[in-house]
Amino acid sequence: MKLVLLILAAAFVSQAQDSCNYKNIREYKKKLLSSNPVLEQVKLQKELTNSFIERAKQRPNPAVEFEYTKGDDFGLDVQNYDLKLLHVIELGDKREARIESSLARADLESKQYGLFGARKALENLVNYQRVAQLKVLIEAMEEAVDAFRSIVKKLASRKRLNPEEKVSLSTLKLALNDYKARLNDLKNEKDLLAGEVAFMSECEKPNFRYISTNYPKIGAFELSEAQGMAAIEKEKVEVAKKELNREKSLAYSDLLVGPIVGYESRGADQFVSAGIGVTFNAPFLNTNEGGKLEASRNLMAQRKVARNNISLLKIKLRKLLKIYHQSLKTYQEMPSLSQITTFHTEAESLFRRGVVSIPMTIESHRQYVDYMDSRFETENDILKAIKEIYLITGKESLIDELFN
Repeated sequence: MKLVLLILAAAFVSQAQDSCNYKNIREYKKKLLSSNPVLEQVKLQKELTNSFIERAKQRPNPAVEFEYTKGDDFGLDVQNYDLKLLHVIELGDKREARIESSLARADLESKQYGLFGARKALENLVNYQRVAQLKVLIEAMEEAVDAFRSIVKKLASRKRLNPEEKVSLSTLKLALNDYKARLNDLKNEKDLLAGEVAFMSECEKPNFRYISTNYPKIGAFELSEAQGMAAIEKEKVEVAKKELNREKSLAYSDLLVGPIVGYESRGADQFVSAGIGVTFNAPFLNTNEGGKLEASRNLMAQRKVARNNISLLKIKLRKLLKIYHQSLKTYQEMPSLSQITTFHTEAESLFRRGVVSIPMTIESHRQYVDYMDSRFETENDILKAIKEIYLITGKESLIDELFN
């Protein structure tokens, strides 16, 4: 039995490891957009918004009143019993206004939760690509550190150095320590981002592999107020409208109507009575003017906020599209990593043969690392721009084409 359990456990672990073994960001994207902890959280939060509507649909419970009094009427024992069952009738369409307000609020929060989930997923997708970039960058940095360390060791072993070699040795030591510090920063960044990817991927040690990709061409388009962040701004105005209607409905008093049954005993005599009772609050002091004024001013403020935010979103969208197109053009004109790696490998063979000077060796490694860093930064500008463009516009096609 123990053997069977061990085999099953090993199979489970193997399956879990296979599920985390993403070959590249394309495979990781499929997994991330179909299942992740934040997606499950958002699903539950959206289900929570349905309870707003169910709560608003509830009708008030009837009121039950019972009174008992006892007294004496010139020696006669007098007892009175009164029972009232009053049903609450909400005047002013309170229930309808309450339901409409809850529907608007539920729709708004559902959109906000959806935007939050999309933002977290896209940020994590960018983080995955950044970790993959950092792996490549760290390997190049470690190669440079090893090369510098080898040259420093060789020069330090010599008994005598000419002036140029002394300067080269000092320069190499500075470069070596600089690269060690930069390498430490890169590893720290990689560990932090890898932890976030591990959480979203539900894998303890996800596999990261960098691949160059062709990013989609995005044409010029105007901001639609029917989706994305602009739709959320419009929805906030709708919630304020419905809240004003709800406050207006509260200007009317509720009506309590129902049967009344009375019983009285006076000495040996007994009396039974029946009737109807009507109760309501007389609107002599207020008709909820304060609530209506607050909701009205909130609606005016929310309309202004929405107009301002939508105008800012339009400006931001234009700027992001410009950034995207500029960065994409720059990225496409840059030599690929395979090309620059080939150039560097050829230069490295010359270094080993000793036909290239030490200053040129330092400069070559610096250019190699700095170029990769610049290329990755340009790629990150593209990714960040497309992420923000999607969140603003809500265009699903942008994400569908990304990393395909």
